Amino acid sequence: MKKVFSLLLVVCLLGAATLMAGCGQTGSSDAKSSGQRVLRVGMDASYPPFGSQNQETKDYEGFDVDIIRAIGQEEGFDVEISNRSFDGLIPALQAKEIDVAINDITITDDRKQSVD
Repeated sequence: MKKVFSLLLVVCLLGAATLMAGCGQTGSSDAKSSGQRVLRVGMDASYPPFGSQNQETKDYEGFDVDIIRAIGQEEGFDVEISNRSFDGLIPALQAKEIDVAINDITITDDRKQSVD
């Protein structure tokens, strides 16, 4: 239980930090044309119950998905989730292909050097 709580705390803090770092940005080019702000989220959808893709509906679901959608709703963003390999999440953040990465991402010294 303590491990799940710690994981939840890390996910929430990462999400909040990423949203705050993106303040003032309008999101993707699609958002500019429609006026709606879009939060581009990357995740590896192979980690249920935290994140997976429903085989019938093709919707993303799970604990991390629920959290990022709630954050997006509270902050006025449409959330656009894309499935990516876990190893590709940080490079996608660095290339600004996504605004937020959600997964069970632990903090390491190497990661501290490249992302917040």
